Amino acid sequence: MPTTFDPETWIVNRIYNRIKTENKNAIVGFFGLPRKGKTYSALSLAEQVGAKLKVPLSLDNVTFSVADKFGADGLMARFNERPPRGTSIGLDDAGTSVGANSRKWWSAANEALSTIGQSGGYLGYLLWLSAPEPQDLDSQFRSLFHIWFEVRTLDKTHKVVMTKPQVPYRDSKSGKIRGKYPRAYIPGIGRVRVKKVGFHLPSQATGPFNTWPDYETKKDAFMRPLYQELQFGLDTGTSSRRIPKWAEKAILLNANDHPDWSQEQLGEALGVSRKHVNEILKRARGA
Repeated sequence: MPTTFDPETWIVNRIYNRIKTENKNAIVGFFGLPRKGKTYSALSLAEQVGAKLKVPLSLDNVTFSVADKFGADGLMARFNERPPRGTSIGLDDAGTSVGANSRKWWSAANEALSTIGQSGGYLGYLLWLSAPEPQDLDSQFRSLFHIWFEVRTLDKTHKVVMTKPQVPYRDSKSGKIRGKYPRAYIPGIGRVRVKKVGFHLPSQATGPFNTWPDYETKKDAFMRPLYQELQFGLDTGTSSRRIPKWAEKAILLNANDHPDWSQEQLGEALGVSRKHVNEILKRARGA
């Protein structure tokens, strides 16, 4: 591959053309282990695409939940504020604390993401999400991604995050969502597979150890109450989180459909603890 081909510039232009020329949105995922550079890669892409679209990146549009929770702005709140076309909206740590993971396929959060993915193309937004693994998110929603990146290494010396780009497709045999390398056209060479994309850290990541202090502060404001909630559950031996009514209904329906299932099997299938299943079934029986 000739040195004149820059994969980072290529993917920025690809997302830009999708929004500006093709009149579509772009759903982009960043997956990898903690502190490998998922969020910074996403912010770098959003910063560069936003500069070309003349819609500057704003940390106001980085969210940590699908709906408002713990006093933090949620993804749906940002969408419903109707920002201009080309706006980048992010869902950081999706599939972990936001109730949108694949084990909770029945959740309102997954329903919201699926609705956005299927019907929100006319808005022309760049929606990015980060999570440890693609499988952490519901497969129906992942099938709507434009592209995702498996984040491999963070080179702090050169301030570059190395990623493996993947275009999603549904395997005809297994029915599972898998990824393949995207193709790029290079004049004089033809079409080639792009196997690596390096994202330079965003220009605002200027803090110690290449951090972005404003971003880190915003994330801590969301996560701190969650940590405290988890500590409370450990201290008391109970969970302070309440299962919403629609989730209780899903548990009861599955209990009726699968009378031979144990409480542990029900909890595993629905992404809740065995203790919650036991409590819900007891209330339903009037115990």
